[in-house]
Amino acid sequence: MLWRCGHKTPEVLVSNVPGQARAFGSRLQDEVVYAPLTSDARYLISSDQDWLGIEAMQRCAPVCVTQPHGATQLVCIVGESVIWDGAAPSGAETVEPGLRRFAAEAGLSFLQLAVAETAGELRVVQVEPFPRVEQFSEAARQEIVSDLANLLTSGRRIQ
Repeated sequence: MLWRCGHKTPEVLVSNVPGQARAFGSRLQDEVVYAPLTSDARYLISSDQDWLGIEAMQRCAPVCVTQPHGATQLVCIVGESVIWDGAAPSGAETVEPGLRRFAAEAGLSFLQLAVAETAGELRVVQVEPFPRVEQFSEAARQEIVSDLANLLTSGRRIQ
C-alpha cells in the first residue's frame, strides 16, 4: 500500500536459505540491519563474525535483514494535516500528498509514521496505527492535540 501511494521503503529480506542474507548484504556494501522476528531489537551486521552469526541463526530459523537507514523522523497524520516532529525534512513537500493518500487508503484519520533518508531519498521505515503522541516534541504534541480536537468537533470519526 505504501508503494501504491508513492512511498519507498528500505529493502528487506526474510530467509533461512544459507548464503541468501549475505548475498543481499553484498548488494548493500556488506552492511545490513538484523531484526529478530521476536523482538524490537536491531543489530548492525558488518563484519565476517557478524555474518557467521547470521548464518548460524539461519540454520535454526529465518532471519530478517534490512537496508540500513539514517536517523528517523516522526510524522503524524491527523485528518488532512501532516505534522512533522521538528522541522520538516528536505523533500517533505513531495512525500506529504502520498502520506495523506496512504492514511486514506488504510482507512485511518490518525496515524504515526517514521521516515528516514536511505540512498538519498526519504523512505517510510515504520507505520504505527496507534500513534504514541508522547514520542513527539512539545510543539508537535500541541499541534496534534489541536488538530485532533478540530477533527472531533467537526463531526468526523477518528479511525
